[in-house]
Amino acid sequence: SSDVCSSDLNGLSMIKVSKKHNDREHHWIFLDSYRLLPRSLKDLTASFNVAHKKEEMDYEHIEDDWPKLEEYLEYDCRGLYEVLKKFEGWFSQYKVPLKPTTASQAMSVYRKMMPRPLPLLSNEVEEFIRRAYFGGRTEVFKMRCQDKLNIYDVRSLYPFVMKQYPMPIGPPRKVYQYDPDSIGFYKCRVKIPELYIPPLPYVVSGKLLFPCGEFSGYYTSKEIDVARELGCKVYIDYGWTFAQDYIFSEYIDRFFSLKQSGDGVTREIAKLMLNSLYGKFGQNREKLVTVHPTEFDPDEELIPYMLEYGLYQKKTTSTANFIIPSISAWITSCARFELLKWLNKAGDDHVYYCDTDSVVTTKRLHTGDALGDMKLEATADGAIFLLPKLYILRNGENLTVKTKGFERSFADRKSTRLNS
Repeated sequence: SSDVCSSDLNGLSMIKVSKKHNDREHHWIFLDSYRLLPRSLKDLTASFNVAHKKEEMDYEHIEDDWPKLEEYLEYDCRGLYEVLKKFEGWFSQYKVPLKPTTASQAMSVYRKMMPRPLPLLSNEVEEFIRRAYFGGRTEVFKMRCQDKLNIYDVRSLYPFVMKQYPMPIGPPRKVYQYDPDSIGFYKCRVKIPELYIPPLPYVVSGKLLFPCGEFSGYYTSKEIDVARELGCKVYIDYGWTFAQDYIFSEYIDRFFSLKQSGDGVTREIAKLMLNSLYGKFGQNREKLVTVHPTEFDPDEELIPYMLEYGLYQKKTTSTANFIIPSISAWITSCARFELLKWLNKAGDDHVYYCDTDSVVTTKRLHTGDALGDMKLEATADGAIFLLPKLYILRNGENLTVKTKGFERSFADRKSTRLNS
């Protein structure tokens, strides 16, 4: 008999196979290496400088040369193995073994350096705070530009916020009025006047918008402060407040320094560690696991999934003590505020587009090499912004299509067609 179990999170990241043979249980676990090292194998084998680097293959004629295909696949396996061994060896200094994902690797390192234990939130508080947990701001302000555009990125925006801002710590306290001396999460009613760049997020049909007008929502004290400074009216219903302290300084300083001065392997790892930690605190407790049961437990609730393969799904709930969404919600809130500051520096007449940590503007912005500074990523002679993450840049006669959700080859084909 056999049993297959997979962790299903935006696709399969882990498959566990169990098989009973001669009264002994045998187990195999297959992990998706991309969840640990989210780069192409070609980039990984080059940046880690391993012996077996990713080779090129003519995919149109794979079946014409099976020996060559076997050699190609062996190189892939050996190259990935050598990358993982180097990756594992690097973390031996922290006495941290390999984890299934980049985020769990970063969390394991941070917990070795953590200045103090962080208390868990009650179910009531956690559910409340998750309503104030939004992602990055991606928005089109003007659709067409025929002037020279500057495309800027903030250097390590989320790590900058983690170092620059105190974080919510300690047990939460329920309040019914605004407390300016604490980090807070509040349910409130707001009135946003006609602003070109409104400050507060609002979800409509799964899309994150930044509207004007009157509505209710859940917001952090940072967002409430900014909204009031811009002339918005905010009426507090109730909320939860926290003490505050700097809990990421050592972690961010160490890995940003390594990113700036280390060798290729160290820079690659440092970048992953800087950008992967914050989201782990906001991980969902509930997730679906895909199972192939050999026998049914009548008390277990299974959801039909792919019955032709005998697969079902079941809900699982994590009790992990690192899930503290107040930290992730606060970090993303402060990151949106930092982006808003850059948008306002560019000015209403000069901003065309933004995406989480980037600003596209006709204005020149100050750049630097420090954490949180702007860097000029590219320029363009013009652009058309159709939707968030869907736009066309023009440089001379050359057009570049930027898309999300399509294979790179699709954008390359569109760019070629447009240029022709």
